[in-house]
Amino acid sequence: MAIRSELLGPTAITNVELTYCNPNESNPLECTYVFPMEKTTVVTKFEATINDKVIETKVIEKEKA
Repeated sequence: MAIRSELLGPTAITNVELTYCNPNESNPLECTYVFPMEKTTVVTKFEATINDKVIETKVIEKEKA
């Protein structure tokens, strides 16, 4: 895990990098990832790299999701 934050006045820009390894390649575990955040947190980008494939999400407002 690596966390980097930059404070800009009342705003914090934070980058969190997590690495997970699935120990059983022949029978991989399937899971759901939940990251706890405060109600005032805004996510502007999320990307995951799985087996060298980069997956970028499209972030939209909660009401529209």
